[in-house]
Amino acid sequence: MDNQKKENEHVYRLFNDEKLNEAVSLALSE
Repeated sequence: MDNQKKENEHVYRLFNDEKLNEAVSLALSE
């Protein structure tokens, strides 16, 4: 169960980084 939680956190972090990169790219392109 602990491993699953860590895995979820990892995926969540990757997802957040992608969203952040997307936002930064949009901001820079304006």
